Amino acid sequence: MIRLASAPLVGAEEPARIVELLDASPVDFLVFGCRSDAAAERLEKQRREDPSRGFIEEFPEWLERLAPQLGKRGVGVLSGAGGLNPLACAREVRRRAPGLPVAVASYGDLASRIEMLVAGGHRLAHLETGEGIDRIDGRILGAAVPVGAEALQRALAAGAQVVVTGWPAGPALALAAAAFRFGWRPPDWNRLAAGAIAGHLLTGGSGLMSTACASWRSFDRLEENAFAGIELFEDGCLEIVRLPASAAGIDAHAVKEQLLSGVGNLRAFETPDCAVDLTHLAIEEQSAGRLRITGSRGAAPSGQARLWIAYQAGWKASGGLLYCWPEAFEKARAAERLLRRRLERLGLAVEEMRSEYIGVNACLGPGAPPVEDYPEVELRIRVRCGDRGSAERAARELDRLAAVGPPGALSPESRSAAVEEVIGFWPTAVPASELQAKVEVLP
Repeated sequence: MIRLASAPLVGAEEPARIVELLDASPVDFLVFGCRSDAAAERLEKQRREDPSRGFIEEFPEWLERLAPQLGKRGVGVLSGAGGLNPLACAREVRRRAPGLPVAVASYGDLASRIEMLVAGGHRLAHLETGEGIDRIDGRILGAAVPVGAEALQRALAAGAQVVVTGWPAGPALALAAAAFRFGWRPPDWNRLAAGAIAGHLLTGGSGLMSTACASWRSFDRLEENAFAGIELFEDGCLEIVRLPASAAGIDAHAVKEQLLSGVGNLRAFETPDCAVDLTHLAIEEQSAGRLRITGSRGAAPSGQARLWIAYQAGWKASGGLLYCWPEAFEKARAAERLLRRRLERLGLAVEEMRSEYIGVNACLGPGAPPVEDYPEVELRIRVRCGDRGSAERAARELDRLAAVGPPGALSPESRSAAVEEVIGFWPTAVPASELQAKVEVLP
């Protein structure tokens, strides 16, 4: 059996909590994920400003504080905290925690290979729209491919205690630890699928706990530790457990929700190492703090690697106005229409405009129940333009809405509309055979 625990990369107090976890729980590997597109956009902007940045900078700081415990207990760490600059992240970990053997697994500079891939006949079409890569020609900033478990295993086999990879990182982190421990290899697809399921669940972190689902009301200590762990057995059975350091319990509904999160095809959930069939899983509650999952099934991966290409997608102006009763919703809609007309008359290079009505339907959309007269509504607007000048003018028009639009408007944050660069991500695919992940153990 191998014991895995997730560690979310949030909160300055988290290292102290992880120390409590390591003191109270027998853990073999800690898994630190990084999957958020919003985080990736922020990291790309950092990397552009400073080539030595572009990773989750809290991670090396954390490992510096955790190093004594990790070294004492021999706990391994697998992390996607490298973001869009995993080598720089690994070097910083090595500098701050020189006693921990560190390795990095990545595909290197993929952006420089895109032109060669296109010349080789790969269209790199957008997976959702079908558009060709020429649509973002001249605006490409970087590229990323999820590293599979095989490369991470090579890093562990080379003696690394800490393995850093980049964004996006998900199921492969936990699968690598299990495959390394048990010697799993293709074509043992069912057990590889079990490891991928464990990794997919651990990306949910504390979302597997009772604090993150419909039963949250029954838990009155939301500020306390909420750590989920997974015990993965050599036969492919896995058990989700409430770790001793955690104040919350495991919730079956939350686990099922995480299983489905981000999955498009339940019969073939594609990961870098295998295609996972989720339709045969059996979830059985063993006790209040333990769930068993059996029935993992898998198949060979498609042979296509998911490639994310970061590109310069323009500039955006964003801001909001708060309207109060009476007729708050009607005022907000009138203000949105007024802004659209003003932007059209100005002839700005507006490529997209999105509006949300906070307090009406921002979360539920058309399914939100109607209210006769809302007490207050926040109109939140984002205008994406092709150039900075247009975005700055759109921001000024947003600021003017309070004066020239419907009455009773207040700025919810008492500040001007913000203007910032937009980083887009172009999802595409390339034959996995065209790519080779590299492993480097830092001296």
